[in-house]
Amino acid sequence: MTDPVSCLDPVAISRPEHLVAAIAEWLAAVHSTRDHPQLPVFGVDDALSDAAALVAGDLVDPSLFEGPSNGQPATRILEVARVLRTRLDDEPVVPIRGSIRLEDLAVRDGHIVGPSDEGVGPRALGDRYQDLADAAAALAAHIGPGAVPALFDRYGESPADPIRLEVWSLLYQLRVRGRRSTG
Repeated sequence: MTDPVSCLDPVAISRPEHLVAAIAEWLAAVHSTRDHPQLPVFGVDDALSDAAALVAGDLVDPSLFEGPSNGQPATRILEVARVLRTRLDDEPVVPIRGSIRLEDLAVRDGHIVGPSDEGVGPRALGDRYQDLADAAAALAAHIGPGAVPALFDRYGESPADPIRLEVWSLLYQLRVRGRRSTG
């Protein structure tokens, strides 16, 4: 068994197809976990409420947004997410990770591993697109936009649901990328 390598390590990034495959397979395993006692439920409406509170508290910095959201007012991004939310059908609730950040993950022997104090299993129940959109944004930022369709293809969700992906991508910008440091 080899030592774990950070998903942001040049060794991992230099083999993008292997990294994308490892993340897709890991997410599929998390989302199909059957043993999930008493995990909290965290859905799109919860994420919208969180994002609205951050925006209202002036805790979002639009200059930190990535891609087309960069520089857009946080209130505008929130409003677009709310409008798109009305177009979503209910998604089955599955075990989710809840936040995918490549800096928190490592790969060993083609499998995702994480910090030993937290593991890499599910932390909540919710819409699998929350994890998929987070992973897509992280992979696009570090590998390039071609990683996004590859992720969904390897996950078995090809093509991706464009509206669901956009809602969660906008919420990622508000709740993760643009969140001001309060410490």
